[in-house]
Amino acid sequence: MTTTRTRLLLAALTAAGLLVTFVVTSFAVDGTRRSQEGRVQMAGEAARTTLVTRLEALKSGLTTVRDAAMVEAVHLGAADASEPWAADGALSLELFRQAIEDGSLQAVRSAGLLRTVPLADLATYEAATGVAVHPRPSDTAYVLERRYPDTVDPSVLGFDLGSEPSRRAAIERARDAADITMSGAIELITTGDTAIILFIPIYSGTTIPETVAERRATFVGTINAVVEPLALMREVGAGQSLRASLLDLGPASTATNTDTDTGDPAPAEPSLLAGDPIGPEHLLLDVDAGDRRWQLAVVPGTGFPPADMIPLVVVPVAGLLLTVAVAAIAHLLAGREARARTLVARRTADLEASRAALERANDDLARANAELVESDAIKTQFLVTVSHELRTPLTSIRGFASLLAAEDEQLSADDRRQFALELERSATALSGLLQEVLEFAEMDHQGARTTPIATPIGVPLSRAVAAQPSTHPITLSGDTSCWGMADPQALQRAVTNLLTNARSYSPPGSPIEVHIVCDGDDGVTIHVDDRGPGIPEDERRQVFQRFHRGSAASAGQVPGTGIGLTVVHKLVTDMGGTVQAADAPGGGARLTLGLRPAQRTPAVVEAGR
Repeated sequence: MTTTRTRLLLAALTAAGLLVTFVVTSFAVDGTRRSQEGRVQMAGEAARTTLVTRLEALKSGLTTVRDAAMVEAVHLGAADASEPWAADGALSLELFRQAIEDGSLQAVRSAGLLRTVPLADLATYEAATGVAVHPRPSDTAYVLERRYPDTVDPSVLGFDLGSEPSRRAAIERARDAADITMSGAIELITTGDTAIILFIPIYSGTTIPETVAERRATFVGTINAVVEPLALMREVGAGQSLRASLLDLGPASTATNTDTDTGDPAPAEPSLLAGDPIGPEHLLLDVDAGDRRWQLAVVPGTGFPPADMIPLVVVPVAGLLLTVAVAAIAHLLAGREARARTLVARRTADLEASRAALERANDDLARANAELVESDAIKTQFLVTVSHELRTPLTSIRGFASLLAAEDEQLSADDRRQFALELERSATALSGLLQEVLEFAEMDHQGARTTPIATPIGVPLSRAVAAQPSTHPITLSGDTSCWGMADPQALQRAVTNLLTNARSYSPPGSPIEVHIVCDGDDGVTIHVDDRGPGIPEDERRQVFQRFHRGSAASAGQVPGTGIGLTVVHKLVTDMGGTVQAADAPGGGARLTLGLRPAQRTPAVVEAGR
């Protein structure tokens, strides 16, 4: 019975195999044709991927250079909100020139600077820059101010790119979206070649504003990159033995075939950007070109492999062999199925464990990346703050020195003495700022290096108070004979920083109080109270972080670098103490130092410690 059933099963499998072979063979010709079309489709997809990758790399490179130029401009302090054309600002082609010459921006033929100039400021702008704007705008001009290389036709300087509606719409889309937009095909005047213009928006700050209203308010202009589509298309499709052409269908539209720039119907025929016209038997592939619709048209070239006829021979033979093999394989599969299920279960468990580990690693990487971004932002803000603070005393020194040099014979003795005092004050402020930065850098690199000993707390505090200028009355009260564990020099430096901070935030002439409380076995407490605006509760932990500045300082009311209280925190904690911020009883801020009690019978501290 078993033999009969086996024979019947094999007969059934043989009949099924012959039937399948006949059906498969009948579709072989159609399959061969479809295979050829599929290969063309795959080769076209590969060509499109190459084109999209080059386009995205170009846009990424342009954005990177633009961002670097904006940051460099702000750091150089060249922005002038009242007369934006009077300073170079972010409109510098130097970084773009370097990127074009070293090949970082492939396919970019030239670059130009476009600046936004309101109609009311047009006459002042032309007088300041020597650039004549043409044609005259009705409200706002988008003026081509500079170009690279200088060999580009000089007649384009001063041209208002906003005079043509579609270009103006592309510029304003770039401004509002903070993204790169493109023009349609243009013909270069000098060579007659086809090109496109990429508009890269630039703003007056170091970062892109969050809202559209902020972008419009801080919009400076665009950097225009003239790109040859032919360079983007170079070798596209060659590796797949395809002939390829790039077509522009106009601005992107999600609903109708209408030009979103002008509202007019889109052209019936696409414009050719690169390549030769291709006949009707071509494959069209959509290309993501940002705010424009592109298509890649491809046909097989002479080197494209012909249709494979081997399957027409192999399929019948393979079908017969397969019919014989299926019977043997069916017997083997039954035994292997159980083993396979066990292996699959084991591998699934391993994959789940690997997935959980990968998720944890991704979380750790995300946290580390967030910390790096925050650290970079803090360092950038610190550089901006320090450069601003250095500029103030340097400007004063240059000004008074120039007056002394130019007007020395006309100045009275009192005037010269007053100018000398101003020079001394500015030099002292500059020296103090540099000393603060250098001291912080040394402490941040090597540590505070304090040596706590039993110290009469009143001695270093008296020296710190005596060294302060007379702009504010400073009183030292409490148990000045109290002893604690401290490094006298480090404690004097910490209290000096606290008094400097109190003077910076207090109204002129307002009192500053230093009060010592001896807590016996609990240690020593030092309060420094001022009459300034105080420290908001949500900022009291942050004021001791490096480069952090309070709300009043951030508003430009108080000079400083944001590292004075960080130095205090390092010095005090290295001595085993604590430092906290709170409200002063009489209004203003209270900064409190806590020191450990003296660990042995006090000895006389050397003079000068």
